[in-house]
Parts: sequence; C-alpha cells; structure tokens
Amino acid sequence: MDKKALYKALLVEDEFHSRKRLVSILKQIPEIQLLGEAENGFQGLELFQEHHPDLIFLDVEMPGMNGFEFIQQLDSVPMVIFTTAYDHFALRAFETLAVDYLLKPITLEQIQKALAKVKSLEEISQKLQPILSPVNYIGHPLAQYLRRFSIKYGNRWSLIQETQVIRFYSSESLSYLVTEDGFEHIISYSLEELEKKLDPSFFLRIHRSSIISIPKVKDIRSLGSARFQIIMKDGTQIETSRSYCDKIKEILLDKSRKSRDDS
Repeated sequence: MDKKALYKALLVEDEFHSRKRLVSILKQIPEIQLLGEAENGFQGLELFQEHHPDLIFLDVEMPGMNGFEFIQQLDSVPMVIFTTAYDHFALRAFETLAVDYLLKPITLEQIQKALAKVKSLEEISQKLQPILSPVNYIGHPLAQYLRRFSIKYGNRWSLIQETQVIRFYSSESLSYLVTEDGFEHIISYSLEELEKKLDPSFFLRIHRSSIISIPKVKDIRSLGSARFQIIMKDGTQIETSRSYCDKIKEILLDKSRKSRDDS
C-alpha cells in the first residue's frame, strides 16, 4: 500500500458513469488506496475475498443482489459507506450504523467528509459485527436472517433461496449447502456462523456437523440414548447427537406429532 494510504478500499457500483465518477474522485484522495471496482454484488464478493478491504463504497440499489444482501454474504464486515440515488427510509435506518451514506451525484467534498467520519470511528468494524446477529438486533435491515445464499459456479455466481436448501453440513474444514435437487455447493461460512444467520423457525442444528431445513424433514425415528435418525424428503438419513436432543424434541417431534394428528 502507498505510504500515505490509510485505507484499502473497494467500490461496488452497478451504474457505469457513477462508478467511473467515483473512481476518479477516490484517486484524488491520498488516504485511500482503491483496490478494485465491481459492477455488481457478485463481482464485489470476488474482490472482497481477494483483497479483504478496510473500507467499501457500496451502492444500495443493484440488480441481482442489493447492498444490504451483499453485506450479509460477507464473513467479516469492514467499514461501509453507502452510495445511492434515493433517500428513503432504509437509508435512515443505516445512518448511525454505517459510517455514512452519500447521495448521488457524489462530490469530492462528500467523500472527504465521509472519510473524516471513518477516521473518527476506528472501532466501527467492531460495532458492525453484532448488527448481523438477529438475536441482538431484531427488526434492523442488516439483522434480517439470510434468505438467499451466494454460490459460485466456476466463474459465475448465483443466489440460492432458503426454500431450495435441504441441509448444510461440514466436512474436513469446509461447509456445504445441499439443495433439494441433490447438488452440493461449498459456502464460505462455518456452521457456527450459519447458525447465527439462519431463521431458527426454518433451520435446525442437529449435530455439530449438520444443520437441516425443518420443512424438508420427512420422518424422525428414535435410536435410543437421546439420539434420533432424521429422514429428509430427498431420502438422506442423518443421525443426531445427544447434545441437540432437547431442541430436536421441542421442534421436530412436535412437528411430527402434529402431522400425524392432522392426517
């Protein structure tokens, strides 16, 4: 990094002219080293994984994946300055949580003022981390449970809906997402991280290496000694561990009894 540069930055902006304008402005600021520019959230994820910047200039309104969803996909949250053409209610919710948000067309003076906020908020990255915990920040846009998951196919990215997921599992330090059509995809989260981001009414941890989709459960059988065998709708059979017995009884057994009673 340039000796004068204090922050490694990434720009994620889908509109060509706005992006080029911002690139030109950022290059005038010696405290910022611009590592790369992305025209959508998927390219932004690529650059983030490659560079792990300190600061992101992030457009809110983008096709495919908006700025809020982009942040949810990150395994760590850097300082964020939102850029947008719209001053609506969602932005006001972020006013005290992001470093700043800037209305287009953005000027050098706006960037310099935002950078002053960055300098005065060195602890902002630590403050942003708990925002992603739905337990602590129910109702805030950043605290919403993950409903879509970013998946990479070769050089292409896509988003998988939570309703398409059968289960998550970990093996040899990697985590996988399994869809209802049987495909497995590597994801960047550990199961511990996922458990905090997933809707507990939709997903359940049944083993240290397994999280399942509750609506995709076909049957549950007792194996004795506080252990169960879960049969998923795709035919997968998963044995639970004793440490999750109480939660399984509370959620899955009640669900199974209600299903039998309804039939």
